[in-house]
Amino acid sequence: MTEVIRGTPRPSLLSRSLVGLKVVVVDDDESSLDYFAVALGTCGAEVMTASTAAEALRLVQAGCPDVVLSDIAMVGRDGYWLVREIRGLADQAARLVPVVATTAYGREHSRERTLAAGFSERLPKPVDPEVLCQTVARMAGR
Repeated sequence: MTEVIRGTPRPSLLSRSLVGLKVVVVDDDESSLDYFAVALGTCGAEVMTASTAAEALRLVQAGCPDVVLSDIAMVGRDGYWLVREIRGLADQAARLVPVVATTAYGREHSRERTLAAGFSERLPKPVDPEVLCQTVARMAGR
């Protein structure tokens, strides 16, 4: 299911605004997907959600987002598969989009491992909404 959520920035949440940024969020856990979408939407981002890595890849190919936020441990094709596919795209802008990994499994998915795999950053779950929005803003160059 793909959904677009538009939010209004709340000044108390963020020092950096995400207004005008397109963010693809992928997570196979519906509550995590909703959490990320609401947090980013509240900061002003236009959020497109996907419950599978393949669906997220289609969203990236359809219209290059500013940032991708991807869970690592998903059933079937995981976040590592997604970042490999994105980094292998023919479209240079899409190939270079920042991809932020999220994970609840710190030991198996260390920061070093995720960065070596092609992710731009790694956030351990649970993610504070302000840290999430600040990280997405930083990845987008704001």
